[in-house]
Amino acid sequence: MINKMVQYNRNNEARGVCSVVGTIESSDLTLAGSTATEIVAVPAGALITKLYVNVITAFDSTTATVDVGTEADEDAFSNDLDLKTAGIVAGTGVDIKVDVITRIRLTQTVTGTATVGKVQVIVEYIDTECVTGTYIESGN
Repeated sequence: MINKMVQYNRNNEARGVCSVVGTIESSDLTLAGSTATEIVAVPAGALITKLYVNVITAFDSTTATVDVGTEADEDAFSNDLDLKTAGIVAGTGVDIKVDVITRIRLTQTVTGTATVGKVQVIVEYIDTECVTGTYIESGN
């Protein structure tokens, strides 16, 4: 079952630090060849600070890799990550500010048939639209 856009505030909402988590299992995907699947979205004005790919259950196909990115840049955060090995990998390409709602997507390339496999994407971002305040210098 695709579990998209499960959002929760990781820290104090006033600070604007949020996370979105999306999970996809092998049964949710059309696994022939290369297929892109939108998994989570971040709001306009978000500053993406961290991205992790958690292969919860290794895929059992002959080969299975994934790129994590956006429609404009399919491997903006991760390129050719092996889905046949369970574990957590930190994405690259963080500290990106998006001006419009941005959908994070997985582009997986699979050969053979996967009967098991589960991957989760965790995106941490600062919602710059809700961060307000004024810097006040202390008297020291």
